Amino acid sequence: MIPISTSTSYIPYIVLDTAVAVGDSSNGFFSGPKIDRAFEDAKNILRIACENIGGDAVISCDFELRDYSGGLNVIAFGTIVKYIESEATA
Repeated sequence: MIPISTSTSYIPYIVLDTAVAVGDSSNGFFSGPKIDRAFEDAKNILRIACENIGGDAVISCDFELRDYSGGLNVIAFGTIVKYIESEATA
């Protein structure tokens, strides 16, 4: 599984791209919004973006919560990186 982190990485890396994702948790008829579902949706979208361009991780992520009349959004921003293999492991 591709790691999602709010911090940087101690493993040497190159930056491939940045990514943004929106996880949604609309109100159900009998229930309110589910913040955990919106958070997981946003993280999964970041993972897919990373995987699509051959990245190894999404680091330095920032998560914001937005409330709207129909539910909640989690907006996630992150940096997609590719780890650099050291000469010792190559």
